[in-house]
Amino acid sequence: MQKKLPLGIFDSGFGGLSVAKSIHKLLPQEDLIYIADSAFTPYGDIKESDIIKRALLISDFLVNQKKSKAIVIACNTATAFAVNVLRDRFNIPIIGMEPAVKPALEVTLNKLVGVLATSGTSKSAKFSALLERYSGDVKFFVQPCPGLVNAIERGSFDDQNYLGYWRNI
Repeated sequence: MQKKLPLGIFDSGFGGLSVAKSIHKLLPQEDLIYIADSAFTPYGDIKESDIIKRALLISDFLVNQKKSKAIVIACNTATAFAVNVLRDRFNIPIIGMEPAVKPALEVTLNKLVGVLATSGTSKSAKFSALLERYSGDVKFFVQPCPGLVNAIERGSFDDQNYLGYWRNI
C-alpha cells in the first residue's frame, strides 16, 4: 500500500499558519507539514538571493526528506522572488501567495486601496506587475513596513515603534 504524501507549507514565520488553517479547512483529509523559518523572519528585509537560498533549502527538505506532493509558499515575499526558481527546480505543484489585491478590488467603495507589505514584496517586479495588471481605475497606496512583521510575530500590536505606520496611512 502506498503511503499518503503530505502537502508542504512554509513561511518566514508563523503568519502562514492562517494559510495552513485554510488549507486544512478546505482539504481536511490531507496531511500538512508546516515550516516557520523564524530564524530568518521576515524575508522582506533580506536580500533576494538569500530568500531564494532559504526557499530552495526548505523546499528541498519538504520534497526530498518529507516527500511532499506539493508546496505552498505562504509568504508574499518568497513567492515574489522564489516561486519561479522553485517551479523550475521541482517537479511538483508549487503554489505561491500574492498580496490580496484582487479581493481588495472587489470590496473597495472609493477605488482607493491601501497595501501594507514588506520592503521586499513592495519592491519586487512580481508585485509591481500584479498592481499594474489589476489597477485599472483603482489607485493603490503601497506602504512598505520594515519591522512590522517582527512586531506581528512577537504579538506586539501596540508597539510604539510601529504605530507611526498606522498614523501615516
